[in-house]
Amino acid sequence: MSDTEGAPERLLSPTELSAWLGVPEATLYVWRHRGKGPAAIKVGRHLRYRRRVVESWLSSQEAGGGAQADSERTQKSPAGAGAAPRLGRQAADQQVRERAAARRTA
Repeated sequence: MSDTEGAPERLLSPTELSAWLGVPEATLYVWRHRGKGPAAIKVGRHLRYRRRVVESWLSSQEAGGGAQADSERTQKSPAGAGAAPRLGRQAADQQVRERAAARRTA
């Protein structure tokens, strides 16, 4: 019998997950923003990942279902069918800059 039996699962931080996957931490945030990658949990203002969810996501990537699985998850997102169309990368970056400028002047 192990010490961790019955104990809650330890959640991974973005730093730990990026080291495990071998991708930059910023990639995790981009994936989350785009609705791709493993599902994250917000704990207060911090992101955390369940190891079993990450392992399941990795299996779906390995099986070649990555793009389809990501597409299905995006379709099930709370935004739904009435959501505004996605912006291109440059337009989205510009929108972020404009919102930040508006907050500074407000």
